[in-house]
Amino acid sequence: MEKINLKQLDSDQLYDLSVNHKKTIFYTSMNEFAKSLDDISPSFCVAKWKQTTLHLQNGHTHSCHHPGTHKVPWTELINRPSALHNTQYKMQMRDKMLNGVRPKECEYCWRVEDARKKEDDPLSDRYYKSRDFWALKHIPEILKNDATADIPPSYLEVSFSNVCNFKCAYCAPHISSQWMTEIEHKGPYPTSDKFNNLHAIEVRGQKPIPHNKHNPYVEAFWKWFPDIYKKLEVFRITGGEPFLSKDTEKVIDFLTDNPAPNLELHFNSNFCIPDKLWERIMGKIKRLIVEKKVKKIQMYTSAEAHGAASEYIRFGMDYKKWLSNLEWYLMNMPDTEFGQSRVTIMSTVNALSLPTYPRFIQDMAHLKQMASVRDDPKHMMKEINNFNRMSVDFPYLRSPTFLSIFLFQRDMKPQAMKWLKDAKHYAKIGRFDPYELTKLERVITTLDGDERWSDLYREQYEKDFKAYTIEYDKRRGTDFDNTFPELKNFRDSIIITESED
Repeated sequence: MEKINLKQLDSDQLYDLSVNHKKTIFYTSMNEFAKSLDDISPSFCVAKWKQTTLHLQNGHTHSCHHPGTHKVPWTELINRPSALHNTQYKMQMRDKMLNGVRPKECEYCWRVEDARKKEDDPLSDRYYKSRDFWALKHIPEILKNDATADIPPSYLEVSFSNVCNFKCAYCAPHISSQWMTEIEHKGPYPTSDKFNNLHAIEVRGQKPIPHNKHNPYVEAFWKWFPDIYKKLEVFRITGGEPFLSKDTEKVIDFLTDNPAPNLELHFNSNFCIPDKLWERIMGKIKRLIVEKKVKKIQMYTSAEAHGAASEYIRFGMDYKKWLSNLEWYLMNMPDTEFGQSRVTIMSTVNALSLPTYPRFIQDMAHLKQMASVRDDPKHMMKEINNFNRMSVDFPYLRSPTFLSIFLFQRDMKPQAMKWLKDAKHYAKIGRFDPYELTKLERVITTLDGDERWSDLYREQYEKDFKAYTIEYDKRRGTDFDNTFPELKNFRDSIIITESED
């Protein structure tokens, strides 16, 4: 098959390539596509231009969710609300990508790419994002301009505030109001970097504006949004817990009055909000679907462990309620003419996930089966292949480092690998689709190939892990040893001297 030159295809042809795959004359395997993308530049990623995440609670932004955030300078924003997306800093990163230089902030993808030993090893998100329907067709627009062009996003993700009813173990005060309250009253955790200390958040300019105070970044958003919402292909609202923010309902009401028939509306939610609020929000979302105000609805929710372990990690969660609301959504939310009402589980694999991860994957396989039965009830007892209504994604946790899967090395590494491989086994027999299995395999491959920490750093991360979980139990009334008996010996083996305690 002749190699495709992405620079020579127009927008329609690129869109065809992104959505039709094997049905198009432009079909290429993902590996062939990766080579074609690298012909533009070996560090090129469409997401740097067309995807943006806005943390309006503190005025920060980044391209996709992998790089760290940077502050939107107020001087750039005064007369140009689009600077919420097109900051001068982001333009500098685009220039690097066009010239084959790897921006350091995109390390998540570089790490995956550097771990590849052979062609059939998993690819990084840079390729998957660049080939997505909201991304690939915009390559001509990107290449005909220089890096300073004020290009509107096609994928916009927004957090209006940090208000949240959870305080997940790896989260932070600028993202969770529950975390903010805890740290304000009890101070940071006794790790080497004083995890979640407010001084560091203030230095980075990430301290959130309280959700009940005037927020000039939210004000700028509402000046910008009416001009761009019809150009968006995906609009995703996150948090905090977005359904606890009045601006989320304002968006739903705005789109009810100002339809955007080409827009996919996405929400991140913990699916554990109060029952009355859940019923009201679900009713409004149903109306958007039934009255065809938007193209489709997509939900994202998160979990990465089973039962009590999940409730420990995602403090504030009721695992049974989460499963029940997830099942209700899968079985009851109406579909649009453009596709199913879908849910993606963002399963951020971390050190505390692993002991119960196989059981969690079994729960997900059961839900996928139920969702498929809804689509094809006559085949309840037959082999079911249509799991499109629900999918699972498998990012690995990078921060805080002391909770990442890379903590488990030397004696602990074989057990960590076994838990992940057991999870993959259940994903296979649960008939997860090849894309999901590839993502899970990527986590396994990355852990298996990672030996980047020196013994000195690893020893400190282990000490931080122990100090953190001990303090976590003191503050929250949790019990690490009973929740994670498989990790008790590992934690007990970590020595913290009296001066470090």
